[in-house]
Amino acid sequence: MKLYYSNTSPYSRKARMTLRAKVLEDKIEEILVLPLEDPADLHAANPLGKIPALVLDSADSLFDSSVICRYLNSLSPTLNLFPENDKQWTVLRGAALADGITDAAFNLAIETRRPAGEQSALWKSRWAAAIQRALVEIERRIATLDTELNIAHIASLSALSYLELRLPDLLAQNSH
Repeated sequence: MKLYYSNTSPYSRKARMTLRAKVLEDKIEEILVLPLEDPADLHAANPLGKIPALVLDSADSLFDSSVICRYLNSLSPTLNLFPENDKQWTVLRGAALADGITDAAFNLAIETRRPAGEQSALWKSRWAAAIQRALVEIERRIATLDTELNIAHIASLSALSYLELRLPDLLAQNSH
């Protein structure tokens, strides 16, 4: 199998963290790509040209970090990252919240790269406010997650590391 990724992508980071948590490094080749260069191999794996993309041994492919993480979880009985007990909705909610932070942070980071006169102050403000509210919620609910590593932890770490990389001032506003 092959996992196409980028070093700065929070979505790739989530998939790669899952790969390591499931101890699957020897089964999956990680291939660094630059999506903006439109590599043909990436387009063959994901017609959207987005990363991560996982090419299976069957030559089929999976894309979207949430789908890839679910698939990777299914490959090994070691450490179930998606519990199916009474905590499953708490874990899935936490992962969705973290993924929402990642989406808003990605949009905000892209918007701030546009020429100043073309940036939308409204959307920048909305995304920043959503991130701040979600960070407060993660902090409030983190204690409700099991101590055993799960997908909510991985998604949260990925989101926070992306904020640290691309929007450190926004992350600093939330620290006490």
